[in-house]
Amino acid sequence: MRAGVLAVLLAGCATTTATVKPVEEKKALPPAPLACPPADVAVAQGAPALGAMVEKVCLVGASEDGYLRMHELVAPREGAPLDADAVRADIEALFAQGQLKDVVVVAQPLESKGVMLSYLVSEYEWITQVDFTGVSAVKVDDFSALAHSGVRASPYVLKTLTATVKALYAGLGYPQAKVEPTLSSLGGGNASLLLEVVEGPQVKVRAISFEGVKQVKEPELRKALKVELGAPYLADLVERDGLALTAVYFDHGMINVAITTQTRARSVGELEVVFQVKEGDVFRMGKVSLTGFPVGAQKDVLKGLEAKPKSVFSRSVLQRDMERIRSRARQRGFSVEITPLTTVDADQKIIDVVFELEKKPSTSIQF
Repeated sequence: MRAGVLAVLLAGCATTTATVKPVEEKKALPPAPLACPPADVAVAQGAPALGAMVEKVCLVGASEDGYLRMHELVAPREGAPLDADAVRADIEALFAQGQLKDVVVVAQPLESKGVMLSYLVSEYEWITQVDFTGVSAVKVDDFSALAHSGVRASPYVLKTLTATVKALYAGLGYPQAKVEPTLSSLGGGNASLLLEVVEGPQVKVRAISFEGVKQVKEPELRKALKVELGAPYLADLVERDGLALTAVYFDHGMINVAITTQTRARSVGELEVVFQVKEGDVFRMGKVSLTGFPVGAQKDVLKGLEAKPKSVFSRSVLQRDMERIRSRARQRGFSVEITPLTTVDADQKIIDVVFELEKKPSTSIQF
């Protein structure tokens, strides 16, 4: 894909003046309308007439489906001085449509000292046929729904399609699947697309292990996992499990825990999933208080909460306490938004919590 440069059309494309036989009154003839150059015009390099008035703007080579949209991008140049930066911005805007593979800009000098500015474009072909080879693990209907025709064969489309197909295979436990797109021109602006797929082996989980675990029992950690032994290896599911394990540690006061995942090959098509844990220090609750809209005497509200000073910090406990406060508000006929505000004392390993309450507006309708 290349952006064209401002050039001067060959002399053969210049505007000419017709010889007209005089009439009796010898009235002056109106100037002939400027005609845009043909799509296959030859271009000669030359110095553009920068600063000259643009009397006509042409978009040449665009198909019907994109002509109006692209012409609107370049039309404002008409009636303005020829400016290289403005034309460069036009080229970028045209390429941004995702339809063009080349743009050449031509400035044709006119007898009026102005110029006719032509944007000569060439478009990516339409994908009108899609075939594929090497597909066995994926249902043909599912594959055809992803790799469909009726789109432009731009590099972005091909890259996105390839990534989508690979993600489909990864979701079925084929992380090593490869996809190679090949285009073949059919003429008339159309092309066929062949997707050559090498699925590779389906990879399954042979073992699940933990490293660095000291303060939480492994059975509790395993209970939080969705990854199962003997199931296909799914990277997204393993990532989700890493977040679930982090939540478990947050409920044990270890707010600085860091968990990473690693895979180790066991045999062909089998691997071990390893969760590497850096637990960190245990934090405890400091002061617990409420602010904002009251839902009763603060002393009474705090007495009914699970979070207590000096207890081990737990995010789940805070979530349950927030629901208790909401329930208390509903019993009084209103709803509240709750924002937990925390202040961490890293030296003392203490976390102060303030529940900030805001009354929700009433949503009831009265007639």
